[in-house]
Amino acid sequence: MQSQNLWTEAALLLAGLSTLLLCARDLITRKTAADIPSSLVALLTTLAVPVVSAPLMIFSGVNPMGMRDIGILLVAAVFVTFGNWLLVLSMRATTLGAIAPFRYFAIPISMLAGILVWSEVPSLSMLLGAVLIASGGVVALGSSRA
Repeated sequence: MQSQNLWTEAALLLAGLSTLLLCARDLITRKTAADIPSSLVALLTTLAVPVVSAPLMIFSGVNPMGMRDIGILLVAAVFVTFGNWLLVLSMRATTLGAIAPFRYFAIPISMLAGILVWSEVPSLSMLLGAVLIASGGVVALGSSRA
């Protein structure tokens, strides 16, 4: 039971660290010089994910991937790169406050993808967490406009 608590604490720590890194990415992207192509910024932010996460595989182990898994991974990589490119373009064109509501749209889309692609039905705790995150975003957006 002790090792399960350790993994839970590590997962929570990684989730918090991921949030900090996403915030840092957004702020750094916002300050990136305009003469640096958006496609380069998007590619580098996309490549940062496997570079940062690869060392974690040492501790969690790696399972062999089938062709279907590799195909899904490649399609996801294309969509993530394209999404990052659009995010960079958006951040250069407007304020982060104007982009924020669209970022919360990723929550239901991710849940839908989990259901359709992996047959993973969201748990009650996942749904409650999503509602808390989205509610926090709505409150933050409302207070910034007031």
